[in-house]
Amino acid sequence: MLMPSLMCFKGTQSLARLYANHPPATCSCDVCDGRGLDRFNDPGGEARRESEDHNISTWSAWVIEITSRKPGLERKAWWRDKCAAAVARYALENQRLGLSANSKAGFVVPDPLEAWATLPITP
Repeated sequence: MLMPSLMCFKGTQSLARLYANHPPATCSCDVCDGRGLDRFNDPGGEARRESEDHNISTWSAWVIEITSRKPGLERKAWWRDKCAAAVARYALENQRLGLSANSKAGFVVPDPLEAWATLPITP
């Protein structure tokens, strides 16, 4: 399941463990409409369909946003800045959950996201 604010995929069991005693992250996509991401806890059936719809809705919104920018530097900067904002949210989400940023128990920034967040934007 795609977590838009962190720009990463997480399994539903992992989310259930992370949010066990805390309010879950929410999503504002057309499918979620502000509801918590912990509701995708059934690997099949309606929850599975809804989680897939959520992923598609989230990706579609990103495609619309990036293609509304001019090709080249403007798009590169938008992507880099979006990734950098997501990287910054990892520490905030871990702090909100009382988890150590250096611990495997919390959210860990994926290496590709870290790389995209620090790409130089040159012509």
